[in-house]
Amino acid sequence: MTRARSSVLLSAAAAGWWLASQLLFPPVAAGVGGAVVVTGFAIGAVLLLGARRGGHVRDSVPAALGVAVLTPLLIFSLVTVLSAYGPAWAIPDLVPMALSPADDLANSRIELQDPYVALLPLAAFAALALGGSGLLRRRSSR
Repeated sequence: MTRARSSVLLSAAAAGWWLASQLLFPPVAAGVGGAVVVTGFAIGAVLLLGARRGGHVRDSVPAALGVAVLTPLLIFSLVTVLSAYGPAWAIPDLVPMALSPADDLANSRIELQDPYVALLPLAAFAALALGGSGLLRRRSSR
């Protein structure tokens, strides 16, 4: 299996792990900490798999950066879908001073996405690092 395919599969597995934990232990976390931990475990798994295959860890860095880009984007997408279409029991009560229970749920759905926006700059920085490592690899191969 290629490194690109394994990093995509690991990213999907990490995002699935995050989703399963949120649905098994509701409501969805109102903070981004769990998503960062899951992303870190996925990055570590890619590096560990690269080292176990007999290669150097530095050969697995592009795959790890790919996971660092894709996993936060998948988790942010899942939060967006859950906040819009998820069941009411999965949405935390983030706006307790709402006028009615329906208004409380609607406002909490809106507010749930706010902390997870922090995942987007993390993915952007990883994408910049991935692009830079690609340029460095190309330059060093000449």
